[in-house]
Amino acid sequence: MIEQEAISRVFFSIHETIDFDASEVEGRTVICSGVDQEVDRLRSEYSNLEQLLSQIAREMTDRLDLWPTPCINVVYFPQHKCESLMSHTQLGYLIAIASASSGTVDGQVESLLTLELLFETEAFRYYKNPRMRELDDSVGDLHSMIVDSELRVVQALQDGILVHKHTMREALEALSELDCAMSLAEAAQRYGYIRPELSSDPVLVVHNGRHPLLEQSVGTFVSNSTILDASGGRPASAPVMLLMGANFSGKSVYMSQIGLITFMAHIGSFVPADAALIGITDKILTRMETRESQSRNCSSFLLDAYQALQCLRLSTHRSLILIDEFGKGTLTTDGAGLFCGILKHLTQRAQSCPRAVAITHFHEIMSKNLLSSEISLGSVSCHHMHIMQNPTRTTEGIVYLYKVTPGPPLSSCGIHCAKLAGLPGSVTDRGMSDSAASCIALR
Repeated sequence: MIEQEAISRVFFSIHETIDFDASEVEGRTVICSGVDQEVDRLRSEYSNLEQLLSQIAREMTDRLDLWPTPCINVVYFPQHKCESLMSHTQLGYLIAIASASSGTVDGQVESLLTLELLFETEAFRYYKNPRMRELDDSVGDLHSMIVDSELRVVQALQDGILVHKHTMREALEALSELDCAMSLAEAAQRYGYIRPELSSDPVLVVHNGRHPLLEQSVGTFVSNSTILDASGGRPASAPVMLLMGANFSGKSVYMSQIGLITFMAHIGSFVPADAALIGITDKILTRMETRESQSRNCSSFLLDAYQALQCLRLSTHRSLILIDEFGKGTLTTDGAGLFCGILKHLTQRAQSCPRAVAITHFHEIMSKNLLSSEISLGSVSCHHMHIMQNPTRTTEGIVYLYKVTPGPPLSSCGIHCAKLAGLPGSVTDRGMSDSAASCIALR
């Protein structure tokens, strides 16, 4: 139970001590008037400082019997404003005489007032004399003294707040949970999310799911459904989905969408879909992105292999595995073989097989029937991202539909994607001709 009285005391102590408007103007923490007598006294002296310095300047001018009367001012340089003025890190109180005065007059003034020149600008010359040093000792650096006194008050306020640190932590945790719940509720209402149904069976059924982030940044988002069933309760479904398709067709977005919907359902959020049945999931394991670093003594492919290993080691029948293009970065035959090996390893677990979505561009998997037994037995389903392509199957006239469709794809359309990236025509033309020659050789 949160102690409301302690929270109220902390709130009012902060509100009555800190002047937030003045703090924003000053760029530091400023305390309110009436909180500390020492601070109030120093502020009073500081506010009357201009009047005191004007009086001293008039006294000095009256001591001089010169014509024309030089323009004499007494100025104060706080320590925090003097750090850029050469070696004079604390100038304090100085006499300022206009530089427009004649050299003879300046010389007489320096002699009569026993001045010591410290520095000069285009407008003024700045001097020190015994009277200014007396002000340094008697009045001192008022601004710094005010700041130090305010820091003392703030430290005392902090110590008083820390007495209730456990209560404050409980309150902050409660407010954080409330803020998250309110944010999720507002997003659900604003973006048309629905309440998912959670199940004890290892299933994942989403009807017209959407990516919660990407749909807010594009004009039109194409929804897609997902069915993964590791329970065996749906004859037409499989626990593992093999997803293929053209470059730039939305495969990775679809995979991320599945992971996000599953995660959102487990934190109590509504999800972006028309309907969703989510089996209780203990882990979401991914092999989606390779983060290379020279500090790691391994290749990109080895990093991918480590990620895949963790997916196999840590997964249970309640896990969700997302694999995005594992096997690239090595010989195509080796990569395709390892990719199929991972899927076979998962499906051989039978009732312990996790739900999984695996993306690949290895068309050899389908053309050489590397997963034919798993597909025929219903443990792996094959889908692709649908595109519209003209009858000549050139790279011109391709339309991405971003729709998940059963069956293998016709092409990866990598050359078309290269054209979209702006590669020169000579490069893409050569790529097209060599790709066609390779396809003929394989046949």
